[in-house]
Amino acid sequence: WKPASLEKWLEDHSHKGIAVDSYDVTIFPRESVNNSVTKLKEEKDKDGNYSAWFFDLQGGRTEYVVTIACVIGKSRMKGEQFVTTLLPYGPEKPRGGVVKSITTNEVEIAWEPPKGGFTKYVLCVDPNVSSTKHPEFMATPFLERSFYMNGQIGSAISFDKERVQNYTERELSNLLTDRKISGLSPGETYGIVLKTKTGGRFTRRPIFETVMTKPMTAESLSMEEVTPTNATLKWVAPEGHKRLRAFRILISSFDNKIKRELAVKHNADKVVNSFLIDDLAQATSYTVVIKSVCVFESLKTISDEEKLTFSSLPNSATNLTLENRLPNSLTIKWEPPLQAQASHKYRLAIESASIGYSADYSIAGDKSTFNFSKLP
Repeated sequence: WKPASLEKWLEDHSHKGIAVDSYDVTIFPRESVNNSVTKLKEEKDKDGNYSAWFFDLQGGRTEYVVTIACVIGKSRMKGEQFVTTLLPYGPEKPRGGVVKSITTNEVEIAWEPPKGGFTKYVLCVDPNVSSTKHPEFMATPFLERSFYMNGQIGSAISFDKERVQNYTERELSNLLTDRKISGLSPGETYGIVLKTKTGGRFTRRPIFETVMTKPMTAESLSMEEVTPTNATLKWVAPEGHKRLRAFRILISSFDNKIKRELAVKHNADKVVNSFLIDDLAQATSYTVVIKSVCVFESLKTISDEEKLTFSSLPNSATNLTLENRLPNSLTIKWEPPLQAQASHKYRLAIESASIGYSADYSIAGDKSTFNFSKLP
């Protein structure tokens, strides 16, 4: 504070040797033994001002009344008073982490309240993060800058009703200990900062977290160009996922004897993605599961699964020959393919275009001969 005008007047007029000897500075409520400080007239700084410190205060929401009074001899004047508050303590991170759950467009966070009192929380969400590293919190007032890339302050919109595209902030009740942040984009990263506030003062120890939402699933999943040993899986990648890096594919047979897991790198230049699955067992049913994977530094989120079922083609029978013929019947034989099973079936067809005759038959896979009887 600046010297009192009385101090300057007495110095200028030298009134009977009377002068301001010191300033008596007290703080209320009394929270430590050092609730009163005496500053002598000689303790001015280089700018001609006085200052005093009070330590071991409880902080939080408590309002303090500070009184600065001139002391002349043994007389203490009435003094000047002002009311102030200390910075609030910051919220605490739970042991299990800030993030409770993540979906494609929503993140639920939780925290523990700080010790001491405060007026409200301020929750800030920034989609323009450049790193998962902790931001540097300096003396710059919080509402004057962003802790992430864009450095701009957005409007205090509701996270529940609008999509978060720019830096936004919202004041929350001091009774809350969790919050769902909606309106997020799938497969995107967001910087989350939670601060406490008392009046116009913010804590210098906020909690912060970089989160990434889950991506959407792959679309238009199909299996094409199926052969006994190969098949081509095709799909369309979800749009607007700048953190999308790969697709996780799991291939398994119905009897679970064959299981194969692999990752396919995302190619942003392709609209339709494809992957050749080889070394299949012939005449076998498979389930294919595909998931989108987003990665940002140490963060990784995986979409829900999209799946389809298909069967590889059986190998063809070989050496089909006519073994016997009679007026009303024909007997044929063939060599079965490798790995033929009784559960498999053969489909046989016979036709004569000249008389308009045709017939289809189905027989067990362990047969290698068949008699077409009652032929016209």
